[in-house]
Amino acid sequence: MAYAERNLPLSAALAACLGLFGLQAAAIAEEISIPGVEEGSDILRALAIAFGGHGEGKLVLVPPAIGAGGAVSDVISERAALARINRDLNDDEKQAGVVEFPLFDLPVVLIAHPAVARRNLTSAEWSRIRSGHLRNWRDLGGPDLPIKLVMHHEFEGILPALPAGQRRASAAHTRDVDVLVRQVPGAIGLTTGATFNSREDLLVTLDNLKFDQPAYPFRARVSLAYKSARLHGLAGEFVAFLRSERAARLMLGHGARPVLQ
Repeated sequence: MAYAERNLPLSAALAACLGLFGLQAAAIAEEISIPGVEEGSDILRALAIAFGGHGEGKLVLVPPAIGAGGAVSDVISERAALARINRDLNDDEKQAGVVEFPLFDLPVVLIAHPAVARRNLTSAEWSRIRSGHLRNWRDLGGPDLPIKLVMHHEFEGILPALPAGQRRASAAHTRDVDVLVRQVPGAIGLTTGATFNSREDLLVTLDNLKFDQPAYPFRARVSLAYKSARLHGLAGEFVAFLRSERAARLMLGHGARPVLQ
């Protein structure tokens, strides 16, 4: 499906909203859309609204997730000036002229099935789980249950390749992770602070720290990807805004840690 077609419902919804307020579509002088991953998209939308709130007719859209790979492909083919990603660029993407602009780090929240008695892990224990060296809760003083990792598929890049036999399940959306965790005894899920709704019965702390504490040790980075030659006009203005103190305050207010540029 063509990029414009993929974003048609969003554009139609926007036009409808403008009509509700008696505004003309012509009031939009310039518009860009930033495809990419689900993680951090709510924060990027808030940043886009803050940037566009000056009445200059400049609109930044953050459409539904299509994944990092598809979004970077849009940048390479110049269907998009910017993409939102949560992984490092690969060699082919770099050779195509794509560069990475780190935005913020999001806490990755650990949640476990209610039958798992352990509600705190050390960083060392979590490292052994995510590497596949710990596979059963009994080895951590818990019940005799195999450990099964549950996450949104976009999180695959922040975990190492697991050995054969290590159990892993993917959720279609980050918001579905807690549903799967409740259904599978022994499951431990990865989600983000931005989408976690204080389900205290599932929460697992790390080193006795909750995900909303500054020293919490497990985070995922959200970045923008672009070609330097295409970073002009509205795309360049938006990236410049993301370097501002106002943008940093907004990121902090949404539970993210800005990456200084």
